Amino acid sequence: MLQSGYRLLDRQTGGFHKGELVSIIGRPLMGRTIFALNLFRNIVLDGENNAVFLTSECPACKAAEFLDRMNGNEQPGTADRIVDISACKNVDALLELIRHLRAEKKVDVVILDSFHYLTLFDDLSTSFLYERLADTSRRIKQLAKELGITIIMTSRTNYMVDERIGARGKMPQLSDTDKMGDLACFSDVVLGLYRPEVDGMLVDAMGYDMRHVLYVLILKSRMAVAEHAIKFSMSPGNCRITE
Repeated sequence: MLQSGYRLLDRQTGGFHKGELVSIIGRPLMGRTIFALNLFRNIVLDGENNAVFLTSECPACKAAEFLDRMNGNEQPGTADRIVDISACKNVDALLELIRHLRAEKKVDVVILDSFHYLTLFDDLSTSFLYERLADTSRRIKQLAKELGITIIMTSRTNYMVDERIGARGKMPQLSDTDKMGDLACFSDVVLGLYRPEVDGMLVDAMGYDMRHVLYVLILKSRMAVAEHAIKFSMSPGNCRITE
């Protein structure tokens, strides 16, 4: 089992496993990239798995800066494991890169940031966008199973969430992956991220400070814990996320 570095998350999901696809979804500003970088850091520090972080939306230099802030005096050697994939011309090239990393670098955990940007590699009309996303997530899942690796990827939600009101309504749901690659179907684990302060909720009903709070909702897992939420704290100083 691949441990995330978060005890409660591992307990409620049953952990991540080889051959699995894990999706992290959320609206803009919900902390998808920062949460993925924290998972990446935890996996690297654990030392039992060889991980790589693939990015196109967040520049590699920016991701490395975030990691430096998280690590502080620790030097786990993570910066050289960040790979900019913006040079990949299409999805085939990306999948071939992952095959290469597995064969040459013995990588067994791949974290792919901003899955929803992958269609920008191809010249697609809008009518084929959703179909291509679904085909891409299916191929990524197949690759994880074929290579015996864990692939963790982040993606934004669809626009259905914009039609819902209230803090509860703005929390991600499994249906928010519809037309975003059918992640509910192809993913073994789906996690949804929600930050109350983004929606202007600075205190809760009991008067507790909600700034820098991140909720991780377990939307799908082998443990069948539907929409169970785990409360995390985000440190603005070093980008660390802690339970």
